[in-house]
Amino acid sequence: IIICNRNINDTFFSIFKNNFTSAEMRWAFDAKNISEYIKLYYEITNFFKSLYGDAIFNLDYENLINNSNNEIRNLIKFCGLSWDVNCLSPHKNYKSSISTASSFQARKPIYNTSIKTSNLYDKYLNKYFNNN
Repeated sequence: IIICNRNINDTFFSIFKNNFTSAEMRWAFDAKNISEYIKLYYEITNFFKSLYGDAIFNLDYENLINNSNNEIRNLIKFCGLSWDVNCLSPHKNYKSSISTASSFQARKPIYNTSIKTSNLYDKYLNKYFNNN
């Protein structure tokens, strides 16, 4: 089990700024709903962490971005897979189909511009950030 943790305010903002076309994602257009979903996410992940402990790999998003080589190697090792240098360049794998809101981003090299983007909107969204 792999759980990717990201700065909670950046997570909130990332969801809030996207125009999801799926009817199942309508909750993402309401800041209060996003806050509630984030709380539920943490409750669920904490529950499973208490059950499965070492069977869960906690991947920190900011560490992945800032120290990609080390974090990716740790992840591959955790999964019991053989190391392949191509793991450091997933954006070059055009054989895989991607059909998510982040498909464009997945085809780019790892970048750090998404870290702390929520800081630009603190004065508008701070009331929601404080709820998470």
